[in-house]
Amino acid sequence: MRTSPIFAGLALSATASAGVPYWEGFGTPSGTPSSTPTPGPPTGACAAINKVYVAKQAEDPEGSVHVPPSVALKCLRSIKVDVAKDIEFIDYLLPFMEFQSTLEYLARPPAEYLIPGVDLIGGLLGIKAKLLDGSYDSQYDFIREFTAVTTRVKDGHFGIFLPLANAFTFARGGGGLVSVSDDGCNVPKVYLAADAKKSLLEGYSKSDIMTVDGMPILEYIETLTSLGSGQDPDALYNEVFEGITKVGQGSEGSFSGTQFTSIGEETVFEFTNGSRATFENFAIVQVDFSEIDSPEALHKQVELPTTAATTVATTAAPTTTEPSTPTTTPGSAETTTTSSDEASPTVPGYPYPVSKHSADWISGYFLNETEYKDVGVLVLNAFEADSSFNLDSTEDLTEFYMTLTSFLSAFEEAGKKKLVIDLQGNGGGFVAAAVDLLHEILPDVKLDDGYRMRATDALDWIGENVWEDRDSALIASGKNENGKPYKNWKQIFGPQTFNGDDFTHLISNGLVEMAFGDGSDDSATFPSNNTLSSGYLEADNIVILTDASCHSSCPLFTGWMSRLGGVRTIAIGGRPLSAPMQAMGGTKGGVVLKLAQVQGDINLALNKTEGMVPYTLDLPSVEEAPLLITDTAINTQNQYLPGFKNSLPLQFVYEAAHCKMFYTTEMVFDVTKIWEGVAEVAWNGGKCVPGSTVNDDNTIGDTTPEFTPAVWSTAKWPAVPGALLTVGGDDYKSGATHSKKERRSKRDDERVRFVEHGPLPTKRVVF
Repeated sequence: MRTSPIFAGLALSATASAGVPYWEGFGTPSGTPSSTPTPGPPTGACAAINKVYVAKQAEDPEGSVHVPPSVALKCLRSIKVDVAKDIEFIDYLLPFMEFQSTLEYLARPPAEYLIPGVDLIGGLLGIKAKLLDGSYDSQYDFIREFTAVTTRVKDGHFGIFLPLANAFTFARGGGGLVSVSDDGCNVPKVYLAADAKKSLLEGYSKSDIMTVDGMPILEYIETLTSLGSGQDPDALYNEVFEGITKVGQGSEGSFSGTQFTSIGEETVFEFTNGSRATFENFAIVQVDFSEIDSPEALHKQVELPTTAATTVATTAAPTTTEPSTPTTTPGSAETTTTSSDEASPTVPGYPYPVSKHSADWISGYFLNETEYKDVGVLVLNAFEADSSFNLDSTEDLTEFYMTLTSFLSAFEEAGKKKLVIDLQGNGGGFVAAAVDLLHEILPDVKLDDGYRMRATDALDWIGENVWEDRDSALIASGKNENGKPYKNWKQIFGPQTFNGDDFTHLISNGLVEMAFGDGSDDSATFPSNNTLSSGYLEADNIVILTDASCHSSCPLFTGWMSRLGGVRTIAIGGRPLSAPMQAMGGTKGGVVLKLAQVQGDINLALNKTEGMVPYTLDLPSVEEAPLLITDTAINTQNQYLPGFKNSLPLQFVYEAAHCKMFYTTEMVFDVTKIWEGVAEVAWNGGKCVPGSTVNDDNTIGDTTPEFTPAVWSTAKWPAVPGALLTVGGDDYKSGATHSKKERRSKRDDERVRFVEHGPLPTKRVVF
């Protein structure tokens, strides 16, 4: 939801029916106790929000409801800790967490992992211990720490999203920030976006920000990066700021508004020219408060299940690599026009396109300036349509292919020779789209992918029973490293040991198989003809641009293009460092599943065994969760570099871009200036940020810089259960005190008994 600074129009002027300001009785917005308590029940922050909400909805049902941040926080913190439910919830989640493929690598990250790791299982056990000790003052404090621990996984394919955490959006009235350089190479400074825009349009002399609420600006920004989902500090840094590429996503960056943080009643900026600016903050009510007039009512409505149906959401996860099997080959059917009939002819904030998907996620452009007249630009802000467009996979992929081929045809007909592929803010999507795009642009590249899953007892039992079931979300047949199909589940399961953890054998071509079918016939994988003439585009005439916020299918595509196709990459923005920057700072995992999909595989297996499972098997529950869950995601597969498939998972491999650029003020507000800057660097000898390329003259090179500790995160990461506090691979000054045996619970002991003494007694699971 896009936030806007309209707080003064409602929040500070709204009154209760008796004419008493609605915040009286529980403190003024500044936190000073009021001398005139609100008469009569119900009282308190939640009751006051209820009154304002009902009044505002009666006046404007489509409008948003704003309250002071302190009021929202008092309401949240007045909910008593539901210790029994919370402990039950942690116990419910723990068996599911064993399917997260990166557990042991997160607990013991390699040196080239740029942020502190986390012992996820140990962190959840630590939260459980704190619940038992009575360490939380409110339910909100429990939810806040739970979210802080799970967010530290820094994987766009992982998340347990709880509705209480999103009951309010905390927003700043001053709008967003921008980080801009004077020339794209010099270290950038941070400005109010409004000041930067005014300076561009009116010649206004903008001043950079020195402090926010008394804290140095860079330190303040780094505190916000802990809320992001990327595993790269530059990607996390970029998420804080506003920019033209975020306009279509309705975002001003995380500084202007976020759903799970706490801010004061105002934000005070101090600038290097000695001036100050103060803006009122506000909280946007995100849940229906019409029947909520107490903390008990909020807890009941937002957190507690009310039906026997599962509470695990089935909507799309924040970032996904969808196992998609289109019923028609993309491009073989007519493009669906239902959405495009109502679509805008342009992507918000972008120029008029050569071609465009009705859902705006792929579009193509030509540069018009004389020195760039041979350059075309292909923009993909995702690899699938946003769910709000209501396109099924066949419609979406068909229109994608039609948009792509239309652009490429026009590209060649117009005599364009060079291609910028702009992937800024790409959150991923269909593997099929990534594969098709690669094949259209560089058809001679031979795909090479491989993945492993954690070899747990639960996975072994599921795999043994659903190995031949094509409805399985977890299990794909695939091939071994020699390209031969696996003949049975035991051949896949192994296990093999890496980094002190057990994994399956490598499954090759698994993602391609999931995207297109069994993968047995390459001619069935792709459309039979390519749009471009053979050899029309060479790798040297292609460059990929990212802001490091490249997740899921985006790193798949970018990695294939750069590692296998020899295409160069440019990363833009990031921390104010004269150092390299990664192009792929989002999740580099494989298939993402929801808890409900894991439960689906368990149910498939239970159908085969008539509900019988080994007695000591710690199997995830197929029942509803004790607390409501908004959405879930688990990364079940580790991906590996071609040629290094017994090494680190890609999620933990440092891969610098060939060059780094900083945004200029013009670039922030005019996307064509970004593309022209990229073209200048890629083909006209333009300069990169010093230290970000292998060339001594700071021009883009044909190889990438190696890892150096200079790119480690320097942020002060919050201390939460299970979290490491420093980077570097071997430093464990943290609360990550649980051993691997403790983290994996008692299942390891029982597994030894199972092997030594034969099958243990079984138990029946009701499903």
